[in-house]
Amino acid sequence: MVGLEDFFDGNGDESSLAPNALDTGRPPLLRCLRILRDVRARRDVQDLLVAMRHPPDPGRETGRWPRSDKVFVVTMRVAAAVEAWTQALVPDEVTGLGASWSLDSIATPRGAPLLQAGMGVHRLWWD
Repeated sequence: MVGLEDFFDGNGDESSLAPNALDTGRPPLLRCLRILRDVRARRDVQDLLVAMRHPPDPGRETGRWPRSDKVFVVTMRVAAAVEAWTQALVPDEVTGLGASWSLDSIATPRGAPLLQAGMGVHRLWWD
């Protein structure tokens, strides 16, 4: 789990975010970054993080940027609001997870912030 800048700075790999959605309307990477920054800048959003499928291995250089098919939005708003803010990203699913980071675990992933009072986690997912 990393912040926007950690995922996007220096990233020119269009298939790094929601690679399966490139042919189904996901906007170019720079537009995705602008949309996600706008969401993160909202007063009712605590944070926005990108979950990498395979974190980078410093000992192995592949030339490809790490992939992600999930973005987490920490906000006091409901999933329908998050879906409206991010509809241009064409996620396959926006799921409200409540005070947890996963539907099947209560563990907080490494890199995830502690939730402020009234905040909940919402997951954007691309198949």
